[in-house]
Amino acid sequence: MTDRLKISDVLQGDVLQGDGLPASTGSDGLARFVAAMGHDLRTPLSAVTGYSGLMLDAAAEEGLSEQAIADLSNIREAGGRMLWLLNAVIDLAKLQAGTIAADMQSVDLLAEVAVTLKEARRRGEVSEKLPEGAITLQSDPAILRRGLSHMLEAGRGLTADGNIALIVEQDGEGVRIAVRINGADLTPDDLQFALNALAEPEAAIAARAGEAGISLCAARAFASCIGAEISVLDDGDGVVMIELRLPAV
Repeated sequence: MTDRLKISDVLQGDVLQGDGLPASTGSDGLARFVAAMGHDLRTPLSAVTGYSGLMLDAAAEEGLSEQAIADLSNIREAGGRMLWLLNAVIDLAKLQAGTIAADMQSVDLLAEVAVTLKEARRRGEVSEKLPEGAITLQSDPAILRRGLSHMLEAGRGLTADGNIALIVEQDGEGVRIAVRINGADLTPDDLQFALNALAEPEAAIAARAGEAGISLCAARAFASCIGAEISVLDDGDGVVMIELRLPAV
């Protein structure tokens, strides 16, 4: 068996033969791989982020140096990013294996957006522009939240300082949800990557350290589950928008 299992192999459903692991292809083999990866990797990563957080809480009381506190903070942040990336890969694998299906129902969009923003702000700042009043539509609330989370993480991964905003607007055609990325933090290569990522998912994954590309692909897959589409647009003046459109009820 090769020393590495490529992300593209995972997304295509190819699990290579190795000691004690029969070769499998298609959704059944992929589902088994996802189950094993979820347990074997998520558990220790959760422990790393959890224990580093506890150590940070006690650091000031113990009189640790500023450098030690900064190191603990970096460990927790890096562990959190790795855990998010792992969850994104698992999401993609489950979607391709057909183990996630939408349960369409009446959804309070702004309530789901509020839950998503609360979670996203644990990993960094997100500004918002939301309309007044309620917006009701047909969707799967869990899939909608996961898709929005991946949109936000893709946006965060395409900036140097994570300067992003979530915009929700309602018009005659339905609802527009967009992640606004401050283009001042994007290089021309980053911009080209963002605009091409949805058309070439495997190339997008390889183009950067994985986070933004995988999140974009996962967002597109979740959107497809609820009958929606995602686009990446150059909005001018150095601004990039990751946009999701949903029909309102």
